[in-house]
Amino acid sequence: MSPTDRVRAEAARYVADLLAQTAPAELPVRERKQRSRAQTDGRSTVFSFRLDPDEVAALERRAEAAGIGPSVLARNLVRMGLATRPGDELPGALDRLAAAIDDVSALMR
Repeated sequence: MSPTDRVRAEAARYVADLLAQTAPAELPVRERKQRSRAQTDGRSTVFSFRLDPDEVAALERRAEAAGIGPSVLARNLVRMGLATRPGDELPGALDRLAAAIDDVSALMR
């Protein structure tokens, strides 16, 4: 097995371990005994969550760079996260990783 193949195999094992530790979004959420704090106006639901100050600053910087409000960016990030199933991006990520490994290997020769 070449050094590149060994690195690819190790990277694949590492990613598989990470995915095994990640709970899929489809797992049932434990029911809350108290009423949800989410507010609705009939069209959509207002949902709040906490971020630490560094996360808020990063969200505001990215939103400003994109020319949108931080709430719009946060909503879109949540939607993207919910639309992606764990493992969907793994094949593409491994292909990109393999290409990067090949590039590094070529530079080392």
